[in-house]
Formats: sequence, C-alpha cells, structure tokens
Amino acid sequence: MLPDRSIVSSALLLGLFPPGVVAMETRERGDLVGLSTAEAEHVRHAKPKRAREFAAGRLCARRVLEQLDHSGWDLLVNEDRTPCWPPGIVGSISHTAGFCGAVAGEKTLFEAIGFDVEIASRVSSDLYGQFCTAEELTQLSALPRHLADLKATLLFSAKEAFYKCQYPVTEQWLDFADIAVVFTKETSRKGSFTVRPCRPLGLEERYPAPWHGRFAFSGEFIVAGIALISADSAQKLA
Repeated sequence: MLPDRSIVSSALLLGLFPPGVVAMETRERGDLVGLSTAEAEHVRHAKPKRAREFAAGRLCARRVLEQLDHSGWDLLVNEDRTPCWPPGIVGSISHTAGFCGAVAGEKTLFEAIGFDVEIASRVSSDLYGQFCTAEELTQLSALPRHLADLKATLLFSAKEAFYKCQYPVTEQWLDFADIAVVFTKETSRKGSFTVRPCRPLGLEERYPAPWHGRFAFSGEFIVAGIALISADSAQKLA
C-alpha cells in the first residue's frame, strides 16, 4: 500500500488556484491495495502502469476529500470517464511519470477546477501541429528548439487544464484548435495565462471569455491550473 507519508499537501498545486482548494501530491507509484473494492474493479483489467497511475490519483484524492469532510468516499468513474466527486465537490486529478496530484474544492466556492501536469519539454516539434493554432505555431517557430519544446509543453498543459475545467460545466468535448493560449506573465518558475476561444464555446454562456489560469515549473515538471469561481463566491469577492 502507498504509505500515507508519501502523499503530502502540495504547495506547488495550491499556488495555481485561489484560496479555498485542497491539493495533495505524491511522487511515488500507486498500489491497488490502497483502493476500495469498487475503485479497484475499474482497473481490474488495466495494464499495470495504468492501474498504478489510477491508484495514485485516487489515493491523493482520498486525502483531499478527507480535508473536505468527505472521508470514505469511493471515487468511482462516470460514464464519460471523469471522476465521480461527492455532491458539492469539484476537482481534478492529473499524473505523469513521477508525479501525481489531486485538487478539489467546495462547489459553493468553485464551479469547476482543472489542472494538468507534464514532464517539461516532452512535446517535440513533430507534435506541435496536433494542438497548436497557426499563431501559436508561428510563435514556436521563432524560438530555439529547446525553448520551443518547453513552451509547447506548457501550451499543451494549459489547454489540457482548461478542457478539464470547462467540461463539467458544458459537457462539451473540445479540439485543441478551439482555443488559443497567451502567457500574460512569465518568470523562470511561474506565471499566468489567458485562454480565448477560436470559435463560439458553450462556456461563454455562463462565464464570458477570456479565462485566466496559472502555471509553474518544479524540477522536471510543468503544472497548469484554472478554476471557475462560483457565482455566489464571485459576488462575495466583488
């Protein structure tokens, strides 16, 4: 079983979101022994790598839910393959080789949460065209190759985070070309980004564009996150 001490509160992920979220991470591999019977059934026929990733995500999410007073919740899978969070909770899970995390918050504060983690520079030039707009491709072409791969991975991660965030609100599957990402503030380790639609999107009916997220670098990893603030919470903050 994955030792509890390997799952820790994640300052890295907390830094991506407004106050009110709970975030846990692990750098260890998951173990199906730590899953409930119902959770383990979902990956009973999965390959070992996929099963370990699923387990790590669920165990991180379990620690998150404990902090949100939802201990003992089996985090099962909806028909659309998204996590089935408890009523009144929204969240997101992401993993890559060597990192897994879960973030969640109460629906009274957040309408939706999305985050993504990637290994820095994992996206090579032969993949750019699969997720970049024409303008983004032009920007990447002006950079040295190592910086272009890094920026491309960051673009991919930001788009993945946005897709995860908007889907629970709209139930709309998007293509990578449906949005454009602009990094509005960048430092050597963290910054922010803006997402704009390239065609009419369902999310605009409830949350006008543009949408804003944050990113950070940590060692070999890039993380990106975005949250939609609930209407009640936004009124209180106004």
